[in-house]
Amino acid sequence: MINDDILVKYARSKGIIEWPDYVNYLKTQIQECKSGFPGFSDTDLSLVGPDKAIPGTRVILDDNFDSNCGTPNTDHAPILGYIHDRIGDIVKIEIEGIGSGLDFTRDPDRKLRWGQIHEIDITRWHAILRLDSKPKPDGGPIYYYYNRHPRDSRW
Repeated sequence: MINDDILVKYARSKGIIEWPDYVNYLKTQIQECKSGFPGFSDTDLSLVGPDKAIPGTRVILDDNFDSNCGTPNTDHAPILGYIHDRIGDIVKIEIEGIGSGLDFTRDPDRKLRWGQIHEIDITRWHAILRLDSKPKPDGGPIYYYYNRHPRDSRW
């Protein structure tokens, strides 16, 4: 669950002195990230580091969130993935969905598709959104996304 207390602790752990503005900035970025995954709420997600990305978990990897991969201004769309295996810092991740964004610099030909499996270095992301809710065929908090949504929200 992501709430203000979690975001304040995260900001303080990074040594941010003016944390109220930073927390509001993080909340805005989380809302932008979730916009490509309809039905996901803050109660369905947790803010974790790369060490908590273990096999059997679903994670949202967003290059823009908290400048994960260098800059908050990339056009990369967030990726929802299921982690199958982890060897050191390399994880085998199956793409379960692609969030909102242009994604023209990373994937100009739209070759990234859900269902593909990729091996990535998870330490590129220092802040990861972990999906705590499990998809169920008979309803639940993330039923719409997994059973009704086209899974690719890129523009």
